[in-house]
Amino acid sequence: MLKNIRKLEVNVVRSGNPRRIAISDVVEGDVVHLKKDDRIPADGLFVKGENLVVDEVFNSKIDRDQNPFLVSGSKVVDGHCTMLVTPVAVDNNTAMSSHYPDEKTLLQARIAEPNGYNEMFALCVTLLIALVLLIRLLCGKHNSSKDSPELKGNVSVGMMMKIFEKISLKSQGKIWVLTSALSAMVIGIQNGMPVVITVSLNCWNKKVQRYGAEPRNLSACGTMGHVTDICIDATGGLMCNQVEVNKFFLGEKDIGNGAMDSETSQVVVEALHQCLEEITSVVKNLISAGVGVKLISEDDLSAVTPIAFEIEIFDPAGSNHAALKAEEIRELISSGRMEKLDLVTVVGSCLPEDKLWIIQQLQKEGHIVAFFGGLTTRDTLPLKEADVGITARRRSTELARESSDITVKYFGSLSHILKFGRCSYHNIQKFIQLQLTACISGFTIALVTTMVSGASPITGIEMFWVNWVMYLMGSPVLLMELKTQKPAKGSLLTKAMWGNIAAQVIYQVSVLLIFQFKGFGTIDDVRKTMIFNMFCLCQIFNQFNAMDIVKKDVLKVVVRSYWFLVTLAAVMTMQVLVIEYSGVVTSFVRLNAVQWASCCIVAALPLALKSLGDVFKTWYSLVSRSADHSNDGFSNRMPRPYVSHFGVPFFMFLFPTLPGLFAIVNQYENLPEACR
Repeated sequence: MLKNIRKLEVNVVRSGNPRRIAISDVVEGDVVHLKKDDRIPADGLFVKGENLVVDEVFNSKIDRDQNPFLVSGSKVVDGHCTMLVTPVAVDNNTAMSSHYPDEKTLLQARIAEPNGYNEMFALCVTLLIALVLLIRLLCGKHNSSKDSPELKGNVSVGMMMKIFEKISLKSQGKIWVLTSALSAMVIGIQNGMPVVITVSLNCWNKKVQRYGAEPRNLSACGTMGHVTDICIDATGGLMCNQVEVNKFFLGEKDIGNGAMDSETSQVVVEALHQCLEEITSVVKNLISAGVGVKLISEDDLSAVTPIAFEIEIFDPAGSNHAALKAEEIRELISSGRMEKLDLVTVVGSCLPEDKLWIIQQLQKEGHIVAFFGGLTTRDTLPLKEADVGITARRRSTELARESSDITVKYFGSLSHILKFGRCSYHNIQKFIQLQLTACISGFTIALVTTMVSGASPITGIEMFWVNWVMYLMGSPVLLMELKTQKPAKGSLLTKAMWGNIAAQVIYQVSVLLIFQFKGFGTIDDVRKTMIFNMFCLCQIFNQFNAMDIVKKDVLKVVVRSYWFLVTLAAVMTMQVLVIEYSGVVTSFVRLNAVQWASCCIVAALPLALKSLGDVFKTWYSLVSRSADHSNDGFSNRMPRPYVSHFGVPFFMFLFPTLPGLFAIVNQYENLPEACR
């Protein structure tokens, strides 16, 4: 702790008296003594010193005649000096600070949204439980239960405690089932979900490290999946600047004296054109993925425009690109022509405050912005303001790297970060969709059946088991590299996701409630066991539904994901063991082959219907297009759409015959034991 405090202090001279003060107390006119590894506390002028070198990428050597300016936040890497503090800007203390520990990233904020829905849902259920308790008390329903104490005369505190004790300890009571289900939901969703997501984000961060990237916070890679625009600082030439070379070695051979043959010269030229072909390839990948690329530079516009032309983001003859100076950008926005800001791909004469301002304007328009810079300490504020701040490991100041979210060794790492970030985010979407579906449908079934019949086929311990199964299966899914080029826009829970959740909840609740109350003649224990088994299998098959496993590219990834296949096999095995051999603990009864088949058919029906719908949708689209191109013979060469056809012919007429299926189960149950 003391070591960290000393790092935030500097030696100054005030009124001729030397003293050591905190960096935040430095004011204009202070004379500051700096040595190696000190952090410059404020903007100032070089007074005297020897061999002073700071960690700025450009103008790192400081002297009185050529470069006397010292920038706040820079670090002394060599030498020593005395500096005079010039007027301290308000932003200097901000530049010296780092991220607050409790500051939420964009990804954390979006993940917190569904957790907020869960909390509101839990609060509503808690109020419902309190209402049920109040109604039971006021209406005198205590006599309906043999285990509840009788109320005679005035209600005392001790008597109230006995009532609540009986209610909470009664294993088949309505309130016990509700509270146990609520507890399972709160524990499973609010604690289990963040843990699984945290582990998955950590694994994705380790993946990008293989490609020369180092995320500096847990959600950095996932946040990159949201990015719609990236601003790249091209000051001094993109990723390179002009320097004087005293010695030039190729391997161990000194070729700097001009004695270079034509073959060696060709190799050197190709190697130099390669730190540019890589940049062009990365920029193309970003643009093809739907990310807008903007070059911003402190250099003059005429110096940065050729670079933009070489990497193919600016065409002087095109109408979809624009190159402007920073002052022209200000005029453009002040006049209200914000729509033209998206067309600007090159910005010249851009000071650090201009970079910050451009990022803020893009964010106001709803863009998710990444900033690649850090060549100077003054880039600290733009790096913090951007949704994702990225710095080059060897071409950035120490303070800039500390303020960034990701540091990269190679410029080409950006493509991999974007790819893995989008995979991570879309997988999290699928995982949360599954959790919400299981939570809402399971609790609705438990609530309705408990309020009507006094007992629920899905208890709290069983909900906990389902949540555990979902976390176990969701873990390998969160790490799958499913191919996706769609940017992660808007809320984590999209309209399409809400539609899928609603459809699944309606199907599961309606089918299982019909089976619960209609019964179709099955024994109570058998019916309860089958309902729980159907509910658990519905969540497993819903996993495939959310993953769009009917798509060919997704199916290939799933088949190659051995961890997922092993987990799936383990989950199915454990489900069989729980149903068949845990009757002493769970009061389940063993199911026969027909009952198991019925449970699997009911659970797999939504996936089959979706497959069938995809077939009809694809063929309808192709037929419509063929009608528009009938003159060129398009209908004769229509491609055959890929879709998983497993079970589709059997399931297409199954939904209307579910009552018949349950009747078959009933008839089988009523057969004598010798005939089974």
